[in-house]
Amino acid sequence: MGYVSDWLNSTNRPNLVRRDFVGIDYVEISVDKNTTSNWSYTFTVSEKVGASPKNDLGSWVISKQNWSRRGTIIPQIEDAYDDALASLGGEVEVEETDITTTVREETVGGITITMTRTENSFDIRAGDDKVFYTVSNTNPGSSSAVFDTQEEAEERFDYQVNFFTPRPQTSTVYETEYRGVNIRFQDTNMPDGTDFISETTNQSLDSVFLTGEITEELPIGSELSFRDMYGLQEFGAITGDEESDLQVLEAYIDARLDGREDPNAPEPQFGELPVYSWGWYDSNEGDLNPFSKVALENVFTVSGTDGRILVLDDDDFIAEGFNSGLVKLVVKPGYRVQLKVMLQRKGYLADYLPDHTSYSFETYGEQDSTNDLNNYIDTEKVKIDLYGGDSLEMNIDSLKTDPPYDNFKITQNGKLITRGGAPKINDEAFLAIIQVERYDNSEDDKEGDDEGLSTTGNAIPILVGGALILTILYMVLARGGEE
Repeated sequence: MGYVSDWLNSTNRPNLVRRDFVGIDYVEISVDKNTTSNWSYTFTVSEKVGASPKNDLGSWVISKQNWSRRGTIIPQIEDAYDDALASLGGEVEVEETDITTTVREETVGGITITMTRTENSFDIRAGDDKVFYTVSNTNPGSSSAVFDTQEEAEERFDYQVNFFTPRPQTSTVYETEYRGVNIRFQDTNMPDGTDFISETTNQSLDSVFLTGEITEELPIGSELSFRDMYGLQEFGAITGDEESDLQVLEAYIDARLDGREDPNAPEPQFGELPVYSWGWYDSNEGDLNPFSKVALENVFTVSGTDGRILVLDDDDFIAEGFNSGLVKLVVKPGYRVQLKVMLQRKGYLADYLPDHTSYSFETYGEQDSTNDLNNYIDTEKVKIDLYGGDSLEMNIDSLKTDPPYDNFKITQNGKLITRGGAPKINDEAFLAIIQVERYDNSEDDKEGDDEGLSTTGNAIPILVGGALILTILYMVLARGGEE
Protein backbone atom coordinates (compact mmCIF):
# COMPACT_ATOMS: atom_id res chain seq x y z
CA MET A 1 0.00 0.00 0.00
CA GLY A 2 1.06 3.56 -0.46
CA TYR A 3 2.16 3.24 -4.07
CA VAL A 4 0.02 6.07 -5.39
CA SER A 5 0.80 8.33 -2.42
CA ASP A 6 4.53 7.82 -2.96
CA TRP A 7 4.09 8.62 -6.68
CA LEU A 8 2.15 11.81 -5.87
CA ASN A 9 4.77 12.90 -3.35
CA SER A 10 7.73 12.29 -5.68
CA THR A 11 9.24 14.92 -7.92
CA ASN A 12 9.70 12.49 -10.87
CA ARG A 13 6.34 11.07 -11.89
CA PRO A 14 6.70 8.43 -14.71
CA ASN A 15 3.65 7.14 -16.54
CA LEU A 16 4.14 3.71 -14.97
CA VAL A 17 3.39 3.88 -11.29
CA ARG A 18 4.01 0.20 -10.40
CA ARG A 19 4.25 -3.25 -12.10
CA ASP A 20 4.60 -6.70 -10.49
CA PHE A 21 5.28 -9.95 -12.51
CA VAL A 22 4.04 -13.43 -11.65
CA GLY A 23 5.89 -15.51 -14.17
CA ILE A 24 5.04 -13.98 -17.53
CA ASP A 25 1.87 -12.46 -16.13
CA TYR A 26 1.82 -9.04 -14.52
CA VAL A 27 -0.31 -6.34 -12.99
CA GLU A 28 0.39 -2.64 -13.38
CA ILE A 29 -0.80 0.85 -12.44
CA SER A 30 -0.34 3.46 -15.13
CA VAL A 31 -1.26 7.09 -15.16
CA ASP A 32 -2.44 9.53 -17.77
CA LYS A 33 -1.22 13.00 -16.80
CA ASN A 34 -3.11 16.08 -17.86
CA THR A 35 -0.88 19.05 -17.03
CA THR A 36 -3.18 21.82 -18.13
CA SER A 37 -4.22 24.52 -15.69
CA ASN A 38 -7.10 22.23 -14.72
CA TRP A 39 -4.76 19.34 -14.10
CA SER A 40 -5.79 15.78 -13.33
CA TYR A 41 -4.26 12.33 -12.98
CA THR A 42 -6.10 9.28 -14.35
CA PHE A 43 -4.87 6.06 -12.73
CA THR A 44 -5.62 2.73 -14.48
CA VAL A 45 -5.09 -0.74 -13.02
CA SER A 46 -4.40 -3.34 -15.75
CA GLU A 47 -3.73 -7.10 -15.86
CA LYS A 48 -1.99 -9.31 -18.52
CA VAL A 49 -2.25 -13.14 -18.33
CA GLY A 50 0.20 -14.97 -20.58
CA ALA A 51 -0.26 -13.94 -24.17
CA SER A 52 -3.62 -12.40 -23.44
CA PRO A 53 -3.92 -8.69 -23.94
CA LYS A 54 -4.09 -6.40 -20.94
CA ASN A 55 -7.41 -6.01 -19.23
CA ASP A 56 -8.19 -2.64 -17.63
CA LEU A 57 -9.60 -3.35 -14.16
CA GLY A 58 -10.65 0.21 -13.43
CA SER A 59 -9.69 3.86 -13.69
CA TRP A 60 -9.71 6.56 -11.05
CA VAL A 61 -9.21 10.29 -11.43
CA ILE A 62 -7.54 12.63 -8.95
CA SER A 63 -8.07 16.15 -10.21
CA LYS A 64 -7.63 19.64 -8.91
CA GLN A 65 -11.34 19.70 -8.14
CA ASN A 66 -11.38 16.48 -6.10
CA TRP A 67 -7.87 16.69 -4.63
CA SER A 68 -9.33 16.76 -1.11
CA ARG A 69 -10.86 13.31 -1.76
CA ARG A 70 -7.54 11.65 -2.56
CA GLY A 71 -7.50 10.02 0.86
CA THR A 72 -10.43 7.81 -0.18
CA ILE A 73 -9.50 7.42 -3.89
CA ILE A 74 -5.92 6.21 -3.36
CA PRO A 75 -6.94 3.17 -1.23
CA GLN A 76 -9.43 2.14 -3.98
CA ILE A 77 -6.68 2.16 -6.63
CA GLU A 78 -4.22 0.23 -4.53
CA ASP A 79 -6.84 -2.27 -3.29
CA ALA A 80 -7.75 -3.04 -6.92
CA TYR A 81 -4.06 -3.51 -7.76
CA ASP A 82 -3.48 -5.85 -4.78
CA ASP A 83 -6.60 -7.89 -5.57
CA ALA A 84 -5.44 -8.39 -9.16
CA LEU A 85 -1.94 -9.37 -8.07
CA ALA A 86 -3.37 -11.88 -5.58
CA SER A 87 -5.61 -13.42 -8.28
CA LEU A 88 -2.47 -14.15 -10.34
CA GLY A 89 -0.91 -15.84 -7.34
CA GLY A 90 1.45 -13.01 -6.61
CA GLU A 91 2.54 -11.98 -3.15
CA VAL A 92 0.86 -8.81 -2.01
CA GLU A 93 3.08 -6.37 -0.13
CA VAL A 94 1.42 -5.50 3.13
CA GLU A 95 2.27 -2.06 4.49
CA GLU A 96 1.33 -1.22 8.04
CA THR A 97 -0.74 1.96 8.27
CA ASP A 98 -2.25 4.14 10.99
CA ILE A 99 0.45 3.42 13.59
CA THR A 100 -0.91 5.14 16.69
CA THR A 101 1.04 5.74 19.89
CA THR A 102 0.06 7.53 23.11
CA VAL A 103 2.08 10.69 23.68
CA ARG A 104 0.47 11.96 26.92
CA GLU A 105 -2.27 10.79 29.24
CA GLU A 106 -3.56 12.25 32.51
CA THR A 107 -6.57 11.62 34.73
CA VAL A 108 -8.08 14.57 36.65
CA GLY A 109 -11.43 14.71 38.39
CA GLY A 110 -12.25 11.18 37.20
CA ILE A 111 -11.76 12.15 33.52
CA THR A 112 -8.86 10.72 31.49
CA ILE A 113 -7.38 12.99 28.81
CA THR A 114 -5.29 11.30 26.09
CA MET A 115 -3.09 12.66 23.30
CA THR A 116 -2.03 10.22 20.53
CA ARG A 117 0.20 10.42 17.45
CA THR A 118 -0.86 8.57 14.28
CA GLU A 119 1.79 7.86 11.60
CA ASN A 120 1.75 6.41 8.06
CA SER A 121 -1.94 7.17 7.71
CA PHE A 122 -4.01 7.34 4.60
CA ASP A 123 -6.65 9.24 6.50
CA ILE A 124 -7.30 12.53 4.76
CA ARG A 125 -6.75 14.26 8.12
CA ALA A 126 -3.10 13.20 8.02
CA GLY A 127 -2.27 15.51 5.13
CA ASP A 128 0.86 15.08 3.04
CA ASP A 129 3.03 14.02 5.98
CA LYS A 130 0.67 11.14 6.83
CA VAL A 131 0.95 12.15 10.56
CA PHE A 132 -1.69 13.68 12.80
CA TYR A 133 -2.40 14.09 16.55
CA THR A 134 -5.62 13.39 18.38
CA VAL A 135 -6.73 14.72 21.79
CA SER A 136 -9.69 12.99 23.44
CA ASN A 137 -11.19 12.49 26.88
CA THR A 138 -13.55 10.08 28.62
CA ASN A 139 -16.15 12.68 29.55
CA PRO A 140 -19.53 11.46 28.17
CA GLY A 141 -20.56 13.39 25.10
CA SER A 142 -17.08 14.76 24.36
CA SER A 143 -15.55 14.37 20.89
CA SER A 144 -11.91 14.04 19.88
CA ALA A 145 -9.97 16.83 18.21
CA VAL A 146 -7.37 16.31 15.44
CA PHE A 147 -4.32 18.55 14.96
CA ASP A 148 -1.59 18.75 12.30
CA THR A 149 1.18 19.64 14.78
CA GLN A 150 2.18 18.42 18.21
CA GLU A 151 2.31 22.01 19.52
CA GLU A 152 -1.40 22.50 18.78
CA ALA A 153 -2.25 19.17 20.37
CA GLU A 154 -0.21 19.97 23.49
CA GLU A 155 -2.07 23.25 23.93
CA ARG A 156 -5.44 21.48 23.66
CA PHE A 157 -4.32 18.73 26.06
CA ASP A 158 -3.21 21.26 28.72
CA TYR A 159 -6.47 23.16 28.34
CA GLN A 160 -8.54 20.04 28.96
CA VAL A 161 -6.44 19.03 31.97
CA ASN A 162 -7.01 22.47 33.46
CA PHE A 163 -10.72 22.40 32.56
CA PHE A 164 -11.42 19.06 34.24
CA THR A 165 -9.21 19.68 37.29
CA PRO A 166 -11.53 20.03 40.33
CA ARG A 167 -11.58 23.56 41.75
CA PRO A 168 -11.47 24.22 45.49
CA GLN A 169 -14.59 25.85 46.90
CA THR A 170 -14.44 28.53 49.59
CA SER A 171 -17.24 28.92 52.10
CA THR A 172 -17.75 31.24 55.09
CA VAL A 173 -17.52 29.49 58.44
CA TYR A 174 -17.93 32.51 60.74
CA GLU A 175 -18.27 36.25 60.17
CA THR A 176 -18.26 39.29 62.47
CA GLU A 177 -17.27 42.97 62.48
CA TYR A 178 -14.88 44.95 64.65
CA ARG A 179 -14.26 48.71 64.36
CA GLY A 180 -15.36 48.90 60.73
CA VAL A 181 -13.38 45.79 59.73
CA ASN A 182 -15.35 42.77 58.51
CA ILE A 183 -13.74 39.53 59.75
CA ARG A 184 -14.63 36.42 57.73
CA PHE A 185 -13.30 32.95 58.55
CA GLN A 186 -13.09 30.99 55.26
CA ASP A 187 -12.87 27.21 54.77
CA THR A 188 -11.52 26.02 51.41
CA ASN A 189 -12.39 22.42 50.43
CA MET A 190 -12.35 20.21 47.36
CA PRO A 191 -15.70 19.22 45.81
CA ASP A 192 -15.54 15.87 47.64
CA GLY A 193 -15.34 17.71 50.99
CA THR A 194 -11.65 17.08 51.69
CA ASP A 195 -9.44 19.98 52.77
CA PHE A 196 -7.67 21.69 49.90
CA ILE A 197 -3.87 21.59 50.17
CA SER A 198 -1.76 23.80 47.92
CA GLU A 199 0.73 21.85 45.81
CA THR A 200 3.27 24.68 45.95
CA THR A 201 3.19 25.42 49.70
CA ASN A 202 1.74 22.13 51.02
CA GLN A 203 -0.50 24.34 53.16
CA SER A 204 -4.25 24.45 53.60
CA LEU A 205 -5.86 27.49 52.00
CA ASP A 206 -8.24 28.06 54.92
CA SER A 207 -7.91 31.71 55.90
CA VAL A 208 -9.32 34.78 57.61
CA PHE A 209 -10.26 37.56 55.22
CA LEU A 210 -10.41 41.20 56.43
CA THR A 211 -12.29 43.87 54.49
CA GLY A 212 -13.28 47.48 55.19
CA GLU A 213 -10.91 49.77 57.07
CA ILE A 214 -8.27 47.03 56.57
CA THR A 215 -8.23 44.64 53.61
CA GLU A 216 -6.00 41.60 54.00
CA GLU A 217 -6.12 37.80 53.75
CA LEU A 218 -4.49 35.89 56.60
CA PRO A 219 -3.88 32.15 55.99
CA ILE A 220 -4.57 29.83 58.91
CA GLY A 221 -1.25 29.15 60.65
CA SER A 222 0.31 32.50 59.87
CA GLU A 223 1.95 34.59 62.59
CA LEU A 224 0.30 37.99 62.87
CA SER A 225 2.57 41.00 63.33
CA PHE A 226 2.70 44.70 62.47
CA ARG A 227 5.71 46.98 62.19
CA ASP A 228 5.27 50.64 63.09
CA MET A 229 7.70 53.50 63.64
CA TYR A 230 8.69 52.02 67.00
CA GLY A 231 9.40 48.49 65.76
CA LEU A 232 7.70 45.12 65.33
CA GLN A 233 4.59 44.16 67.30
CA GLU A 234 3.73 40.45 67.42
CA PHE A 235 0.20 39.34 68.21
CA GLY A 236 0.28 35.53 67.86
CA ALA A 237 -0.75 32.88 65.35
CA ILE A 238 -4.03 32.50 63.45
CA THR A 239 -5.09 28.96 64.38
CA GLY A 240 -8.60 28.68 62.95
CA ASP A 241 -10.22 28.77 66.39
CA GLU A 242 -12.62 31.72 66.14
CA GLU A 243 -12.63 32.62 69.83
CA SER A 244 -8.87 32.80 70.33
CA ASP A 245 -8.23 34.23 66.86
CA LEU A 246 -10.64 37.13 67.46
CA GLN A 247 -8.58 38.27 70.45
CA VAL A 248 -5.44 38.25 68.29
CA LEU A 249 -7.23 39.97 65.39
CA GLU A 250 -8.76 42.71 67.55
CA ALA A 251 -5.37 43.57 69.03
CA TYR A 252 -3.93 43.63 65.49
CA ILE A 253 -6.73 45.88 64.20
CA ASP A 254 -6.34 48.25 67.17
CA ALA A 255 -2.62 48.56 66.44
CA ARG A 256 -3.26 49.24 62.74
CA LEU A 257 -6.00 51.83 63.34
CA ASP A 258 -4.74 53.61 66.47
CA GLY A 259 -1.00 53.27 66.53
CA ARG A 260 0.65 53.28 69.93
CA GLU A 261 2.52 55.53 72.28
CA ASP A 262 6.28 55.46 72.28
CA PRO A 263 7.16 52.28 74.27
CA ASN A 264 10.47 53.89 75.22
CA ALA A 265 8.82 56.97 76.73
CA PRO A 266 9.12 57.32 80.52
CA GLU A 267 6.24 55.99 82.58
CA PRO A 268 3.64 58.63 83.47
CA GLN A 269 4.20 60.14 86.90
CA PHE A 270 1.37 59.77 89.41
CA GLY A 271 0.88 61.06 92.91
CA GLU A 272 1.98 64.49 94.09
CA LEU A 273 3.74 66.55 91.42
CA PRO A 274 6.14 69.49 91.73
CA VAL A 275 4.62 72.98 91.99
CA TYR A 276 6.02 75.43 89.44
CA SER A 277 5.63 79.12 88.74
CA TRP A 278 2.62 80.59 87.01
CA GLY A 279 4.87 81.47 84.09
CA TRP A 280 5.81 77.78 83.73
CA TYR A 281 2.18 76.63 83.64
CA ASP A 282 1.42 79.37 81.15
CA SER A 283 4.03 78.20 78.63
CA ASN A 284 4.52 74.44 79.06
CA GLU A 285 2.56 71.35 78.13
CA GLY A 286 3.06 67.76 79.23
CA ASP A 287 2.17 65.44 82.09
CA LEU A 288 3.47 67.79 84.80
CA ASN A 289 1.05 70.55 83.82
CA PRO A 290 -2.38 69.88 85.40
CA PHE A 291 -4.17 72.49 83.28
CA SER A 292 -5.81 71.95 79.90
CA LYS A 293 -6.32 75.72 79.66
CA VAL A 294 -4.35 78.60 81.19
CA ALA A 295 -5.49 82.07 80.10
CA LEU A 296 -3.93 85.06 81.91
CA GLU A 297 -4.26 88.78 81.11
CA ASN A 298 -3.03 91.84 82.98
CA VAL A 299 -1.41 89.81 85.74
CA PHE A 300 1.86 89.94 87.72
CA THR A 301 3.77 87.65 90.01
CA VAL A 302 5.14 88.78 93.32
CA SER A 303 8.90 89.04 93.75
CA GLY A 304 10.53 86.64 96.15
CA THR A 305 7.84 83.93 95.61
CA ASP A 306 9.47 82.04 92.71
CA GLY A 307 6.58 83.21 90.55
CA ARG A 308 4.04 81.29 92.61
CA ILE A 309 1.81 84.21 93.65
CA LEU A 310 -0.29 85.67 90.84
CA VAL A 311 -1.77 89.17 91.14
CA LEU A 312 -4.81 90.16 89.08
CA ASP A 313 -4.67 93.91 88.63
CA ASP A 314 -7.56 96.24 89.51
CA ASP A 315 -7.40 99.03 86.94
CA ASP A 316 -8.99 102.21 88.39
CA PHE A 317 -6.98 104.71 86.34
CA ILE A 318 -8.75 106.93 83.77
CA ALA A 319 -10.03 104.28 81.33
CA GLU A 320 -11.20 102.15 84.21
CA GLY A 321 -10.94 98.41 83.67
CA PHE A 322 -8.96 98.61 80.43
CA ASN A 323 -6.00 96.83 81.98
CA SER A 324 -7.90 94.80 84.56
CA GLY A 325 -6.83 91.27 85.38
CA LEU A 326 -8.42 88.22 83.73
CA VAL A 327 -7.85 84.56 84.46
CA LYS A 328 -9.35 81.26 83.35
CA LEU A 329 -8.04 77.87 84.49
CA VAL A 330 -9.37 74.43 83.47
CA VAL A 331 -7.99 71.29 85.12
CA LYS A 332 -7.13 68.22 83.04
CA PRO A 333 -8.90 64.92 83.71
CA GLY A 334 -6.95 62.83 86.19
CA TYR A 335 -5.50 65.78 88.13
CA ARG A 336 -6.24 67.62 91.38
CA VAL A 337 -5.07 71.20 91.92
CA GLN A 338 -5.30 72.90 95.32
CA LEU A 339 -5.61 76.67 94.93
CA LYS A 340 -5.68 79.57 97.38
CA VAL A 341 -7.76 82.54 96.31
CA MET A 342 -7.39 85.82 98.21
CA LEU A 343 -9.38 88.99 97.58
CA GLN A 344 -8.62 92.43 98.88
CA ARG A 345 -12.38 93.06 98.87
CA LYS A 346 -13.47 91.72 102.20
CA GLY A 347 -16.90 90.06 102.27
CA TYR A 348 -16.98 89.19 98.54
CA LEU A 349 -16.09 85.53 99.05
CA ALA A 350 -18.49 85.24 101.93
CA ASP A 351 -21.30 86.63 99.77
CA TYR A 352 -20.66 84.85 96.48
CA LEU A 353 -19.23 81.55 97.70
CA PRO A 354 -22.37 80.42 99.58
CA ASP A 355 -20.82 77.33 101.13
CA HIS A 356 -17.56 79.04 102.02
CA THR A 357 -17.58 77.81 105.63
CA SER A 358 -17.11 74.22 104.40
CA TYR A 359 -13.78 75.21 102.82
CA SER A 360 -10.60 76.51 104.42
CA PHE A 361 -11.98 80.02 104.64
CA GLU A 362 -10.26 82.78 106.56
CA THR A 363 -10.80 86.51 106.98
CA TYR A 364 -8.45 89.14 108.38
CA GLY A 365 -8.91 92.61 109.94
CA GLU A 366 -12.03 94.68 110.13
CA GLN A 367 -14.06 96.01 107.25
CA ASP A 368 -12.43 99.22 106.08
CA SER A 369 -15.16 101.85 105.79
CA THR A 370 -12.84 104.13 103.83
CA ASN A 371 -12.33 101.38 101.18
CA ASP A 372 -8.63 102.18 101.06
CA LEU A 373 -7.26 100.38 97.99
CA ASN A 374 -3.89 100.02 99.70
CA ASN A 375 -5.42 98.26 102.71
CA TYR A 376 -4.10 94.70 102.31
CA ILE A 377 -4.97 93.79 105.91
CA ASP A 378 -8.74 93.57 105.46
CA THR A 379 -8.83 90.52 103.20
CA GLU A 380 -10.32 87.07 102.99
CA LYS A 381 -9.02 83.87 101.42
CA VAL A 382 -10.23 80.37 100.65
CA LYS A 383 -8.47 77.13 99.79
CA ILE A 384 -10.27 74.97 97.18
CA ASP A 385 -9.49 71.65 95.46
CA LEU A 386 -10.29 71.50 91.74
CA TYR A 387 -10.47 68.21 89.81
CA GLY A 388 -10.49 67.17 86.16
CA GLY A 389 -12.87 69.37 84.20
CA ASP A 390 -13.27 71.90 87.06
CA SER A 391 -12.52 75.53 86.35
CA LEU A 392 -11.97 78.98 87.82
CA GLU A 393 -12.73 82.31 86.12
CA MET A 394 -12.12 85.83 87.42
CA ASN A 395 -12.73 89.15 85.65
CA ILE A 396 -11.73 91.93 88.06
CA ASP A 397 -13.53 94.83 86.37
CA SER A 398 -16.04 93.04 84.10
CA LEU A 399 -13.80 93.64 81.08
CA LYS A 400 -15.69 92.75 77.88
CA THR A 401 -13.88 89.93 76.05
CA ASP A 402 -14.55 87.46 73.27
CA PRO A 403 -15.21 84.85 74.47
CA PRO A 404 -16.56 86.48 77.64
CA TYR A 405 -15.05 85.82 81.08
CA ASP A 406 -17.28 85.51 84.15
CA ASN A 407 -16.63 87.97 86.99
CA PHE A 408 -16.30 85.16 89.51
CA LYS A 409 -17.04 81.50 88.75
CA ILE A 410 -15.69 78.27 90.25
CA THR A 411 -16.73 74.70 89.47
CA GLN A 412 -15.69 71.95 91.83
CA ASN A 413 -16.24 68.23 91.28
CA GLY A 414 -18.19 69.21 88.20
CA LYS A 415 -20.63 71.50 90.06
CA LEU A 416 -20.89 75.29 90.17
CA ILE A 417 -20.07 76.39 93.73
CA THR A 418 -20.23 80.17 93.25
CA ARG A 419 -23.38 82.22 93.16
CA GLY A 420 -24.51 83.30 89.72
CA GLY A 421 -24.54 86.94 88.72
CA ALA A 422 -21.62 87.93 90.92
CA PRO A 423 -20.63 91.59 90.35
CA LYS A 424 -17.14 92.67 89.41
CA ILE A 425 -14.60 92.23 92.18
CA ASN A 426 -13.16 95.73 91.64
CA ASP A 427 -10.13 95.00 93.85
CA GLU A 428 -6.85 93.18 93.55
CA ALA A 429 -7.04 89.40 93.69
CA PHE A 430 -4.30 86.86 94.38
CA LEU A 431 -3.92 83.21 93.33
CA ALA A 432 -1.43 80.61 94.55
CA ILE A 433 -1.07 76.93 93.63
CA ILE A 434 -0.54 74.98 96.84
CA GLN A 435 -0.51 71.39 95.64
CA VAL A 436 -0.76 69.36 92.39
CA GLU A 437 -1.64 65.67 92.25
CA ARG A 438 -2.12 63.23 89.37
CA TYR A 439 -4.17 60.08 89.82
CA ASP A 440 -5.28 57.16 87.62
CA ASN A 441 -8.59 58.19 86.07
CA SER A 442 -9.08 55.28 83.68
CA GLU A 443 -12.31 54.14 85.34
CA ASP A 444 -14.41 57.15 86.34
CA ASP A 445 -12.80 60.24 84.89
CA LYS A 446 -15.06 63.22 84.22
CA GLU A 447 -15.08 64.86 80.80
CA GLY A 448 -12.44 67.60 80.63
CA ASP A 449 -12.42 70.88 78.79
CA ASP A 450 -11.64 70.24 75.12
CA GLU A 451 -9.71 73.46 74.72
CA GLY A 452 -5.99 73.03 74.35
CA LEU A 453 -3.40 74.75 76.49
CA SER A 454 -3.18 78.45 75.62
CA THR A 455 -0.64 80.99 76.72
CA THR A 456 -0.24 84.74 76.70
CA GLY A 457 3.02 84.45 74.84
CA ASN A 458 4.68 86.93 77.20
CA ALA A 459 6.59 86.53 80.40
CA ILE A 460 4.46 87.42 83.41
CA PRO A 461 5.71 90.69 84.97
CA ILE A 462 6.97 90.67 88.54
CA LEU A 463 5.34 92.98 91.08
CA VAL A 464 7.89 94.27 93.53
CA GLY A 465 6.51 95.34 96.91
CA GLY A 466 7.50 96.00 100.49
CA ALA A 467 5.99 95.19 103.87
CA LEU A 468 2.40 95.13 102.65
CA ILE A 469 3.24 92.60 99.93
CA LEU A 470 5.09 90.44 102.45
CA THR A 471 1.93 90.41 104.54
CA ILE A 472 0.05 89.13 101.51
CA LEU A 473 2.65 86.39 101.06
CA TYR A 474 2.16 85.38 104.63
CA MET A 475 -1.62 85.19 104.32
CA VAL A 476 -1.73 83.53 100.90
CA LEU A 477 1.10 81.04 101.04
CA ALA A 478 1.63 80.24 104.69
CA ARG A 479 0.44 80.89 108.17
CA GLY A 480 2.01 79.08 111.04
CA GLY A 481 3.63 76.52 108.68
CA GLU A 482 0.27 75.48 107.19
CA GLU A 483 1.72 74.84 103.72
